[in-house]
Amino acid sequence: MGTKREVVVGVDVSKDSLDVVVRDRHFVLSNDAEGHEKLVRRLRRYSVRVVIMEATGGYEAGLAVALSEHDLPVAVVNPRQVRYFAKSKGHLAKTDKIDARLLAEFAERMDVKPQVLPDAEQVYLRELVDRRRSVNWMLVDEKNRLSKARHEKIRVRIRDSITKLEVELIELEADIDKTIKGSAVYSEKAELLQSVPGV
Repeated sequence: MGTKREVVVGVDVSKDSLDVVVRDRHFVLSNDAEGHEKLVRRLRRYSVRVVIMEATGGYEAGLAVALSEHDLPVAVVNPRQVRYFAKSKGHLAKTDKIDARLLAEFAERMDVKPQVLPDAEQVYLRELVDRRRSVNWMLVDEKNRLSKARHEKIRVRIRDSITKLEVELIELEADIDKTIKGSAVYSEKAELLQSVPGV
């Protein structure tokens, strides 16, 4: 059996999807537990040096935690750093999408190192992400119930429930964002860029 090829994996994260580049292969997965598990299975084929993604207001947290739990090396970087890198290459950072391929190139050129989440921090982030996922599911269920409910008193109750869930979702996303920004693991220093010509 041959030696696994070492790869840098770029992941462009959005609320609902993951655009992934492994070497020259590009594929899209859902940004949920099922998509995370599929990515883990695919990456088992390689010797992964680092999986790089941008901090995107918490949408990357679930994937970062899932990869870490499977001992896959992860780096979550500040989007500003990647945009500066894109600008140094002649990309229009304000209009061009920072995609997975560019992230992988950034990781290779800047020799980005994987980060290790402290246990307590990892557990808290995982639970925040799990709770956000549950609240999203409950919101979908309640909205479906509202569309079918006929009696106004029941509709009022369901609308109240939806409002409370929406408020909780906002609070959860704020907590995820705050936890990530307050983490030394996720905090990337802009000084790293000063050594890059043209930045």
